[in-house]
Amino acid sequence: MSTATTFSALIMTAGVAGLPEAAGPALRDAWRRHHKWFPALVAVFVAAGAVAYRGPRSWVQFAVFQAGAALVIGAAAVALVHRLHRLRRRRARPPAPAPAPLPARLRAFLLALLALCLFNAARPYLGLGFQYSFAMLSNLRVDADRWNSLLVPRPPGLETDDYLHVSGVRYFPRAPANPLILPALHSPDGLKRKLVALHASDPDLWVGLDFAYHGRIHLFSDGERRAEMIRLLMSIPDRPLLQEELVIGVPQSCMH
Repeated sequence: MSTATTFSALIMTAGVAGLPEAAGPALRDAWRRHHKWFPALVAVFVAAGAVAYRGPRSWVQFAVFQAGAALVIGAAAVALVHRLHRLRRRRARPPAPAPAPLPARLRAFLLALLALCLFNAARPYLGLGFQYSFAMLSNLRVDADRWNSLLVPRPPGLETDDYLHVSGVRYFPRAPANPLILPALHSPDGLKRKLVALHASDPDLWVGLDFAYHGRIHLFSDGERRAEMIRLLMSIPDRPLLQEELVIGVPQSCMH
């Protein structure tokens, strides 16, 4: 199965794990009552998906996702109805004694953990980073080449990424028929591998680059400082970026 399907399964599993323990009897009772029509309803959705699907990948993974999504949505609906019934019954009872307060240290730890999670989730909107923040679910670009949040204005001077923003490319003594390196956003390790492949294809061929990294601009397209450019590129650490190359200045196609 694809990464997207696996990721969706992870999110659905996390959602089911968040159901309260008290919802268990309600879920078992709902299954006893409706175990006949629920599989039939899921089969209808899956069959409709099979008829409508026109993609290149195997349809089976989407059938698994649809069945899993129906199961999660159904369980969440049953748990919600059960919760509403409990709230109605609770209002008719005398108020229960308030639970004992949590220790001060535990409260401080939980508040700090909550603040850390909120900060991590807000990093794409602050321009401070995108990885490990589920930025894909926000439809945000994973680089600082543009800002596409509809709600949060672009924070001046805060956005950053680990890509080399290559704006100028000049080959010496001539440009090859199929150039390996073009203006784009390149990961450091990906660009280094392309330079090695370029030299291996023709030892007399060289390329000068103009690029920006972490906000600093470096100009080497004149081809006069080859050794200096190599030293600078080698000093830039490799990063485990999901995509080695992104288009510059225009929308980026989704890798999924």
